[in-house]
Amino acid sequence: MTEDANQAKEAVDSAQTSVDQAQTNFDTAQKNLADANTNKTTADSQVEAKKSEVSTAKDAVDTAQKALDTKGSKAELDQAQTDFDSAKSAQANAQKDLTEKQTAKENADKAVVPAKEDLATAKDTQSLLQEAVDHAKSKQQAQANVVTDLQNKLNQANQTATKTNVQIHVTNELKQAVQKYVNDVYANADKTTLNNDAKAIQDALTNPKKYGFPHTDITGSGSNSKIETKNNGGPLSINYIPSSEDEELMEQHNNHPLYASSKQLVGNLTNKQLLELEQFTADIINAMRDALGISDKVGHVIVNQDAINIANQLGKNEVATTNANITKDVANKYGLDYSKLRNELLIDRYGFFFNFVAQSLPWKMSYVKGMLAYNLNEYISLGILLPNGQTATDRNGNPLYDHDLVGLESKSLLGITPNLIKQAKNNTNKDQYFGWSHPDFPNRKNDINVSTRFIFIPQSMITDKSKFDQTPLFQNTTNDTTALRSEFDQATSRLQSLTNTLTQAQAKLDTANAQVKTAQTAYDQALKQQTNADQALATAKTALQTADQNLATAQTKLDSAKQAYADSLKDTATKQEALKQAQTTLAQKQAELDNLVALQTKANSHLADANINYLNAERQLKDAQNQLAVAKDAFNKATSTQKEAQKQADQDPAELQEALVTAQQNLVTAQTNLAQAQKDEAQKIFDTESAKLQELQTKLTEAKQALETAKTNATKANNHYESLLNADKNLAQAQTAYDQAVLAYNKVQADLATAQAKLASAKQTQQQAQAELAKAKQEQMILMNFEKAYQAAQSENPARKLNVHTVGNEKQQPAKKNNVLPQMGDKNSLAGVVLGMMTTLTALGTAIVSRRKRS
Repeated sequence: MTEDANQAKEAVDSAQTSVDQAQTNFDTAQKNLADANTNKTTADSQVEAKKSEVSTAKDAVDTAQKALDTKGSKAELDQAQTDFDSAKSAQANAQKDLTEKQTAKENADKAVVPAKEDLATAKDTQSLLQEAVDHAKSKQQAQANVVTDLQNKLNQANQTATKTNVQIHVTNELKQAVQKYVNDVYANADKTTLNNDAKAIQDALTNPKKYGFPHTDITGSGSNSKIETKNNGGPLSINYIPSSEDEELMEQHNNHPLYASSKQLVGNLTNKQLLELEQFTADIINAMRDALGISDKVGHVIVNQDAINIANQLGKNEVATTNANITKDVANKYGLDYSKLRNELLIDRYGFFFNFVAQSLPWKMSYVKGMLAYNLNEYISLGILLPNGQTATDRNGNPLYDHDLVGLESKSLLGITPNLIKQAKNNTNKDQYFGWSHPDFPNRKNDINVSTRFIFIPQSMITDKSKFDQTPLFQNTTNDTTALRSEFDQATSRLQSLTNTLTQAQAKLDTANAQVKTAQTAYDQALKQQTNADQALATAKTALQTADQNLATAQTKLDSAKQAYADSLKDTATKQEALKQAQTTLAQKQAELDNLVALQTKANSHLADANINYLNAERQLKDAQNQLAVAKDAFNKATSTQKEAQKQADQDPAELQEALVTAQQNLVTAQTNLAQAQKDEAQKIFDTESAKLQELQTKLTEAKQALETAKTNATKANNHYESLLNADKNLAQAQTAYDQAVLAYNKVQADLATAQAKLASAKQTQQQAQAELAKAKQEQMILMNFEKAYQAAQSENPARKLNVHTVGNEKQQPAKKNNVLPQMGDKNSLAGVVLGMMTTLTALGTAIVSRRKRS
């Protein structure tokens, strides 16, 4: 083994010795720390015990002092007896209250069980009824789908088979209001419900809002006349689009001026044209009922000649009142129920459906139908109200809306007057025979006291079918829906039955839900009462414990007072001796306590020192262990270097020498960088922070002195507050000075803490730099050891001499070339080993420079 390896081995042995010593010191410090902890615990326990003895001694002194005062002892005895009696009474009351609370707790516990069982039973019932409701609802919904399907089929079958091109548009609000009213009538709803339904229809019809629905209008005059569609219709809009036949000139134009007034057009219609107008009106009425979705319940109108005749004959005023005899004659003539017919005539129809007198219109049927469509549209909207703004009321003055007198004109066209809808409800065939008449019709030119008249004759109004011809004037205007309607009625009846079942099941479920809610409330209340009882019982137990403690305390005080009073009856000399003895005992116990407190303080100090020694020993042990690891690493590298040198001894040393020179140069650079880092950064920071720390410590001392002075001044000012004239001012100034001193003291403390942190950081940086330097020196030693080892190996083989290369300004001798020189990339090249060392040193230098830049 070479000298360098031996030196490395010695360094390892020395480091191991240091570790062993550090370990011993650490174990000792650790044991001392444990002993210090034990001593502190013992001291604390002894101090507390001695404090109790001092307290007892003080009580003894008090008792002895009281014994000297017989009168005072008697008063205290009386008070102690009173307190004892009160405590005893309070304890008895607490015991009674506890017993009551225990009984209440037992009762509350018992109440929870049946409440829980009732809740479970109610929930089981609720679950069963919910299943029943769900089942009934499912069946009811399925049947509702069947009814809806049949209603759609019925509506489709009820569509009027006509060539008349009429479009009807209604709002959902109006449609829903009308359907609800009709359905409620069929369901025999109460008067209040029906009155509200009728009010909703009136509100929907009289809503002034424009909906953008198309409707027919006639504009212009003469050659500028035209029928046009406007898109600002109301809740119900009628739009008529003339056919090509309607746009042809009527034959009447040959005998009249080119253009005519509306009165002239209507007054010259032929019988065929009048019947066409009758059917056109019926088509509009049926289309409106279809659009509202109520044709299945109120039926369609069928144009009938007897109905037209009746409309012509009753097209006079007051036929239901003053001229009621006319109505009776008509009813007898056509075999109709007079009372039902009269209900249709209770108020005169009003409105002139061809009110375009100021215009000159072409002789075309399209203008006659256009005027009718326009006016029917207005008639529906306005006819919902009574004439001249009148209202109908009940005997209490409340408005009536579900009444034959209210909106009869428009309701009759829709088939929803109370009279018509009730008859439709009771008839399988819900259609009505229909006819209407206008004062301007040519067959009524000679009538007097005339008015417009619409006639609706349901099947139930016909009492003698031999007198009333039921033949429709127009065949196939409606489809035969008898079988479909029968199926629909049966489905509706089935739906109503299922709805009733669902309603009953829902009512039971609602009751069960209410019972569950009640049971849940009862159960919750029982739980709450149980919780309250638990809390009350716990409170009562605590109160009894307190009462017991108070009673025991009162008993002790009473016994003491009795003894004190008994002692007070003794002779004075004996009592004085007892007091002196008690005072002596107290002084002794107090002295012992003072000694123990001093020992406790010393134990705390020893514990703090032991803790510091433990931390130092722990740090020293870690440092020694680190040094040992470095020494072992150096020894291993020295040994490896020797082996590698011996292995390469037979090779040409030129390449080795060149790499060694480069490594030495890198080492010098690393040493220079390290020294500069120490000098420029760590040492500078260390010096600066050390000086700052010294300055702050001086300031801290001054701040402490200022704080103490401020405290003294504040105390003086406070003590002389009542005696000095300006005491309040002096006290305020002193207090202000004291507060400022506290702030200054706190700031200096904060600055001192910051400086200490920076100093610690500077010390750490310095320690790291020192560690890096030690590592660099170790690397240098390795290189030197390697060189020495190589020379030693070379000396054993004189055939290979090491060329001398120096670092500095001296000229280097070139290495001798040899054909056995290892190549740089060879596996066994020594240059690879040396270059690895160079890389290590270069990385070390880079790390030092990088750290210097960061700091």
